[in-house]
Amino acid sequence: MARFLLLIALVTAFNSALAYNTGAQQHLTGFSAFASQERLVDSFLDLDSLEPLASLANLTTRALECEPGTTPCPDDEDGDYFCAEECVPSLIFPYAKDFLDEIYENMCKGTAGSSSTTDPNSAIVTLKKDTGPALRRAKASNRRAAGCAGPNRITCPPGTNCDEFPFASTDEGGSGANIMCVPSWQNDWQGTYYNSWLSEQIGLGKLARGGQYRIVLKNIDCSKYLRKRLNKRANDNGVLQQSGNTTLLAASLFGNHSSQNALLIDLTQDQDTPGTYTLDYDISQGSIISGAIVDDDGEYLADISALSTGGKATASVDLEEDYGDIHFLGWTNDKDVSVSYEVKVTPATSSTTTSAAQTASVTRSSGTGTATMVD
Repeated sequence: MARFLLLIALVTAFNSALAYNTGAQQHLTGFSAFASQERLVDSFLDLDSLEPLASLANLTTRALECEPGTTPCPDDEDGDYFCAEECVPSLIFPYAKDFLDEIYENMCKGTAGSSSTTDPNSAIVTLKKDTGPALRRAKASNRRAAGCAGPNRITCPPGTNCDEFPFASTDEGGSGANIMCVPSWQNDWQGTYYNSWLSEQIGLGKLARGGQYRIVLKNIDCSKYLRKRLNKRANDNGVLQQSGNTTLLAASLFGNHSSQNALLIDLTQDQDTPGTYTLDYDISQGSIISGAIVDDDGEYLADISALSTGGKATASVDLEEDYGDIHFLGWTNDKDVSVSYEVKVTPATSSTTTSAAQTASVTRSSGTGTATMVD
C-alpha cells in the first residue's frame, strides 16, 4: 500500500510539473503513444507487481494529448494508443533492421508525405468499396495512374518490380502514390502480408469495403526518407530460399497470420494483355497445403488446389487491361518444394473486332519454381 501511495504521489507531482513545461508534455505525449503501458508505469517506479494500479489504460489515455478534433483511440494489436479523428483498425508492418529495406523506403515516403496523420510513420487510408471485377478494374486504373502499369509505367531491372504506396486497393492510391522498383520477393511478401490481415479484419467484421484503416510502420524512423535514399540492398533474413523468380519465405515473416512457409513464383512481368490466364502446374517435390493466384496486393484471384508430390492441377483467372502482374502463392510446411508450371493467355475478344489472333491461346510464361534448402 505504501508503494502504491508513493506511485500516486509521483504521478501527481509529475502531472503538476507538466503544467509548467510544454516540452515535457510533448515528450510524454510521444512516449505514451508508442510505449507499452507497463513501460510507462515502470518509468515512474520499479514495481514488483502492477496489480495495485487498476486502470493503467486510463493513465496512458490521460497522458496522451491529441490535436484538436482528434481523440485517443483504444490500443492497436501492439498495445499502443494513437490519436485520430475516428478510431480505425491498424495494419502494422514491423521493420527489422537491414531487412526489406527497399519496400520500407517506399512505404515510408508514402506515410511521411501523408496529411492524414501527424505521425510520419502512419497514414489512414480508405479501402475501395468495390469487389470482384469492379475492384480489379479500379486497381488497374490506379496502377496506370501511379506509373506501375500501362504504356507510361516505369521500367524495373530484372528481379525487381514496381511497388506503389498507398496500395492500389485504396482510394488514396493512383496518381498520388509513391512508386519504386523493389526486389520482387519483397513486393510478394508485402502483398501476402497485407491481404492476410485484410481478410482477417473483414472476416471479423472490424473492417468493411469502403471503410478506413490505419497503416503503421514500426521500429523505423520514416521522417528520414524525405531526405535520404538507401544505397544498399537488404539482407535476405527470413528468405529460406530464392532462385530466379521463385522465393520461399519463412512463416515467421507473416506474424500471427500464418503458420506455414510461403512459396511465391512470379508468373508474369509487366502484364498488359486483357484476357484469361490459365496456369497449369504440377508438384515434383514437396507439397502445397493451399494457395492462390494473387495480384501485387496479395488479393486472391483464383484458388490453388492442395497437392503433394506428383500432383497436377489447373487454375485460371480473367484479367483486365493493365491489371498488373500475377503470382503463384503456395502455403507449405516443407522447405524443399519444386513446382513446374506454364501460363497460357487467351486474349479478350474486342467488342468491335474478332480475329483468330485475339482468341488463340498463347504461352505467356513457363518454367520450374524450385526452392531447396541446403543444410
